[in-house]
Amino acid sequence: MRACPLGDERFLWLGMSVARETELRELKAETLVTAYAPASDSRRRADVFIQARDGAEFPCVSLHPEARSRFQGGFLHFVFIVGPKGFPDYDGANLAFSFGSPLLPEPLPDALEQLPYRPYRLSLGSVLDIQIVSMWLPGSLGLPYTLTWPTS
Repeated sequence: MRACPLGDERFLWLGMSVARETELRELKAETLVTAYAPASDSRRRADVFIQARDGAEFPCVSLHPEARSRFQGGFLHFVFIVGPKGFPDYDGANLAFSFGSPLLPEPLPDALEQLPYRPYRLSLGSVLDIQIVSMWLPGSLGLPYTLTWPTS
């Protein structure tokens, strides 16, 4: 599984398709974390955990408002593109679609043009960014999830 270069030091990492929104975990406003640690080290471990979250981004990824209006029925598709901090957004056609996949009861159309999509940007530390693109594709999936790795 290799990432596919997209130019400008960006790489298409993978595509993730989801049959139904109900397959995704419910978004919670608060998460409780429980861990067992020796009493002598519990404060340090809690501080490390809190430090790891400080300044972190937690985007809520959603579809473009017009995404579902293009066709009856469909499934979610997310694209993950990585590159150096501040890389230009990718708006090309290589989006790790599962063309020819046996997991699709009906194949995707050869041309998927002008699909409404919504891009997100998330920093992964001080040197890397990830662009997440969400969209709605026509058809259905034979499994709850499928991952698609790009070809060069």
